[in-house]
Amino acid sequence: MKLTTILCALLFLATTAFAQRSSDTDDYFDEGVMLRDKLWFGTGGTLGFSGFNGQNVFQIGLSPMVGYKIIDRVSLGPRVGVIYATQRAIAGNQVIRFNSWDFEYGVFGRVKILPILFFHSEYSIENRAIPTGRLVQGTNRLESTRESIDHAYVGLGYQSGGGPSALGYEIMLLFDVLGDPNSTRLPIDFRFGLNYNF
Repeated sequence: MKLTTILCALLFLATTAFAQRSSDTDDYFDEGVMLRDKLWFGTGGTLGFSGFNGQNVFQIGLSPMVGYKIIDRVSLGPRVGVIYATQRAIAGNQVIRFNSWDFEYGVFGRVKILPILFFHSEYSIENRAIPTGRLVQGTNRLESTRESIDHAYVGLGYQSGGGPSALGYEIMLLFDVLGDPNSTRLPIDFRFGLNYNF
């Protein structure tokens, strides 16, 4: 929790610094600015297939987000995600199946460094299904249990296009500072998505 507090404090300081230095801050907080001008929308997608050592995995998912521009360069907002995965593996003389729905929700902050480069920080909680290794009675499907994992991502992103009333794409490379060093899962998250009005 200390790390999360530090990340929030850094984001607050960055927001305050930009608010004090921005020449268009007064114009941006003008009551004539519509809410739709301060909001931007984005989404990322997951689509993957892999096969190895008698096992096949297919994943598909979506992760929408909404940003609120505190000032033109700084925004905050929520992000959610859902991924459906199906796996098949050969065990002995039968095919074992495992299907899962994984969910993620959190909040993020962004600071535009340049029109095409931004800093992204995010705190999220992932709730995912984990196979137990036991079969559901009378089937060839694996039983599962659920676990929740905290993530705190920091990193940089590149955006093309975008801007007011424009559609663009973005690519991000993030590092999970809460990643478990004893896990086989890498603490690096590579994301690709679309945004509108960012």
